[in-house]
Amino acid sequence: MKKTIYLVIAAVAVIVIGFFAVKLLSNKGKSDTELIDFAVTDIEKVDKIIVTDWAANKMELVKKNGLWETPDGTCIQQGNVDLMLDAIKNIQFKGYLPKAAQNEQLKRMASRTLKVEIFTEGDWNKTWYIGNSTADHYGQIMLLDSKADGKSTSPVIMKLKNLSGFIEPRFYADIRKMMCVDILSLRINDIQKVDVNFTEATARSFSVERQKDDFLVKQEGKTLENVDQSMVIRYLSHFRDLNFSSPNYVLNHKQVDSVKTSKPFCILNVLETNGKNNKFKLFIIDSGDEIENEFGTLQQGDAGNFWCELPNKQLVKCQYFHFDNILRGHVYFPMDMSSLMKQ
Repeated sequence: MKKTIYLVIAAVAVIVIGFFAVKLLSNKGKSDTELIDFAVTDIEKVDKIIVTDWAANKMELVKKNGLWETPDGTCIQQGNVDLMLDAIKNIQFKGYLPKAAQNEQLKRMASRTLKVEIFTEGDWNKTWYIGNSTADHYGQIMLLDSKADGKSTSPVIMKLKNLSGFIEPRFYADIRKMMCVDILSLRINDIQKVDVNFTEATARSFSVERQKDDFLVKQEGKTLENVDQSMVIRYLSHFRDLNFSSPNYVLNHKQVDSVKTSKPFCILNVLETNGKNNKFKLFIIDSGDEIENEFGTLQQGDAGNFWCELPNKQLVKCQYFHFDNILRGHVYFPMDMSSLMKQ
């Protein structure tokens, strides 16, 4: 009788233990999913990424016709987005944080975290909260909020499958780091007219305009004779790859407005054959130094760089090195520069 009772108790115990084991495994599976399922494997479906930093700076990128840009159409370096997408696809679980360290990490993430919102096919899918790196520099402490499982409460350590290192450097909320540096990329057949207008040294002003199969070149509005058409083609070829050197990281909004309202040393207009006009205003960067130009005249300013207001009104820094081929018309055309020569 006692033996039967023991067998019954043992059987009940096995059932109870089995029940709790299944329950525990079920909960564990759900918890693990909530904590570590950061990746979006079908990366082609990702069509919007929003990055917000701890200072409330925000950058939104959207995918249109296979290319990434900002909602207002600003050109974005596709390679930088590819690095983000690579991380979104190849992120994987590295390990759990010790219980004792979780509260401390949550406090840190409450004050300093990088938020990455990921959208697929127009709908929000997942949000990453990226904290600091691990002490060994081989992992990133992160939290996940997902459409499928909700928001996790315990930070975990994540890494990339194909790289040992941080995840955070691939994501930033400063649009300036993502911008295309291209100013113009025009073929010769795309150009109708180029007008280079120097506001002070007016003798340097000239224009190049398409006239059927040839181009007409003028200096200060006067047509130049004996223009070599092959030199015109050489000149116009420099509009194929015209870039700025860097966005504005120096001037605040008030200083930018001050530059824009000052007198530019040159205004460049490039009219395309489709009717689009690209206007650029070029401003000297006052460095406090005196430099000598190619005509032997002394002038104040930075010898290597100038500010340029783009057609979209953005102020960027450019190098004379990149622009000299389109500003120095006298190198290509028989222009009279005698009034500018040093006496």
